[in-house]
Amino acid sequence: MEEEPSLVFGESEKYAAKYGMRFTRALKTVDEGKVKKYVVKDAEIERWIVVGTKKDYIIVDDNYCSCYDFFRSVLQLQETDKCYHLLAKKIADETQRFDTFKITFQEFLKFLREWL
Repeated sequence: MEEEPSLVFGESEKYAAKYGMRFTRALKTVDEGKVKKYVVKDAEIERWIVVGTKKDYIIVDDNYCSCYDFFRSVLQLQETDKCYHLLAKKIADETQRFDTFKITFQEFLKFLREWL
């Protein structure tokens, strides 16, 4: 039986020390299957979505999340460099624990209006 990838123990400790409850929430989000990758057919577009408590949040280039905490804690107050949605995407990507959806460009435009 093949084991699914996991975070290296040292990385997990490092993230926990740096991000505290954000890291805990990110792990829970990944465990609950709330990280999604949307791939647009016939285009070079991929977008990651993390299902949050109030809505779905779009992740762009591992550096931006559409959630309020990112705006407030990362951009405005500069308390941290990642919200828990960004951490969840990073963990899901590293451990290959996300759902992938192949969609058309028209579907992508529809979803984009919902995500933003």
